[in-house]
Amino acid sequence: MPAVAKFAFPIVWTFLVLGLLFLAPAGAGQVDEMYRAGVTARLEQRFDEAAGLLARASRLQPENADIWVQLGFALSAAGQWQEARAAFEQAVMLAPAYADAHRGLARLAFWRGDLDEAGQRLATARALDPRNEETALLERQVALARAASDRSWRLDIGASASDLSDALPSWKEGSVRLSRKVSPDVRLAAAVRAAERFGASDSYFEARLDYQLDPKIRAWLFAGSTPSADFLPETALGVGASVKAGDGKGWLGPAVLSGEIAYFHYRDDDVVRLNPAVQLYLFQGRAWVTLHAIITSSAKAGWTGGHVARGDLQLNDRLRIFVGHGDAPDLSDGQIIPSRSLFGGIALAISDRVSAVLSLTRTELKGAYRRNDAGLAIAVEF
Repeated sequence: MPAVAKFAFPIVWTFLVLGLLFLAPAGAGQVDEMYRAGVTARLEQRFDEAAGLLARASRLQPENADIWVQLGFALSAAGQWQEARAAFEQAVMLAPAYADAHRGLARLAFWRGDLDEAGQRLATARALDPRNEETALLERQVALARAASDRSWRLDIGASASDLSDALPSWKEGSVRLSRKVSPDVRLAAAVRAAERFGASDSYFEARLDYQLDPKIRAWLFAGSTPSADFLPETALGVGASVKAGDGKGWLGPAVLSGEIAYFHYRDDDVVRLNPAVQLYLFQGRAWVTLHAIITSSAKAGWTGGHVARGDLQLNDRLRIFVGHGDAPDLSDGQIIPSRSLFGGIALAISDRVSAVLSLTRTELKGAYRRNDAGLAIAVEF
């Protein structure tokens, strides 16, 4: 027995020490390492991983306001806004003079559409850190949103003329669209489009509903009709949605993913069009690239597809240029005709309420004709 006791004592002591080590709280060095890894993951846009690391660090050091602020940023970017708000509020409770925490709460309020709270939070952040550029940028965004919220109506007027090859008569087209924001989330619109082609005239009427589910998700639907149609669709129905991904920091901005499905009934054919698209913003929104896939199914022609690519560059606060290329089916008189097009133009903000877009397009329809289009569109908010 004495020999057994002699060996049992060091074994029990070893397990006791190991158990205490496992049960001991994490040291400051371990938490610091976890914090740095979480911040790095956030900056590299691995937001879920960042949130997980920073949440663990916050549990180990709940009195550390820096951890709560970084957790709030990670959760915001991951779309977990309620959890992000709680993290920022915890940081403010621990450190009332923490300007980043107030800015984080201001941005969440701005995304929710609560401009009053956003303004109050920004005023606090401004008092704590008067020269911060991020505060100034967010203040401008809130000011623009306030101005836009005062303008519930928008009028869009467009006109275009087309010159056709092979001595074919030119086309003319005009449109008017009136929309009203009836609530912060809902916009209603009505439009009429009048077109003249080859001596025939059509007038197409459309109603549209846009609904903002949250600041990153939007959905819409439309219905249209052409009485006594010659070449425009007799009836049209469509539904679509878009979602914004990413927070837009750095040179690579957020992406907007969208999709639409529409049905068109012509005099002698039915057409279904699928339109998935991605819009990628670059250089903090000063430029963006849009890629559309256009897939159509016709009772006569079957399935066909193509694409349209476009690039926009914001030269300054008022002037934007764009160019693009299309290789997609053209819907003309209910017929699906393969076509290629080049287009470009300029967009000018004449004032903070009036803007104009001038565009030029050259289209070649396979086995048919070439078409050169010139268009002018003007938008007025009031």
